[in-house]
Amino acid sequence: MLHAGNNNKNVFKALIAAEYAGVEVNPIESFEVGVSNKTLKFLKMNPMGKAPMLKTPEGPIFESNAIARFVAHLKGNDILYGTSLFEYERIEQWIDFVILHLLKLMPTLVGGSTLDWVSWSTFP
Repeated sequence: MLHAGNNNKNVFKALIAAEYAGVEVNPIESFEVGVSNKTLKFLKMNPMGKAPMLKTPEGPIFESNAIARFVAHLKGNDILYGTSLFEYERIEQWIDFVILHLLKLMPTLVGGSTLDWVSWSTFP
């Protein structure tokens, strides 16, 4: 179960990874950030109160990148992570590059502030 708000852009990372990997991830439709993640039940699973959070049989996983990576590895088919350690590290290298360097430039490239440079309500 994926605990996240409907407007949380970071949820798309896990959902896209799941789609490519052929894994079913079910977001909780009634989850409300600021409400659901403050409940005692949620805080017992995730004391940080962070969303998104993926509940797994082994335990909870929070942080959207960690969730996406976990989902990408679930079937063990290496479709998203290559077939060798070198391929895996090259993929990780480019993920880190985009996160650390390119995403900072997006407001400048497309206009707007860091918080509103993409309208997630129109995301397909």
